[in-house]
Amino acid sequence: MSLCSKILGYRVLPTSILALVTYLALFIALLVTDALPNVPSALKQDGLDSKQAYDDLRHVSGVFWLFIERLTS
Repeated sequence: MSLCSKILGYRVLPTSILALVTYLALFIALLVTDALPNVPSALKQDGLDSKQAYDDLRHVSGVFWLFIERLTS
């Protein structure tokens, strides 16, 4: 038996610790790297109409979901 299989060999405690460390590493990496920039003020948006953009997005996504509903029914 190798040293690695003696330490990590499918026992409850080592497997649980390894899973916990893996999940913590992934969660911390996502927490650190997943950051969105702040929305610029209205003066710095260069004429962007966020209300119109939101309405357009709702329209486009609504058409997509209607298409999916037609395919599944």
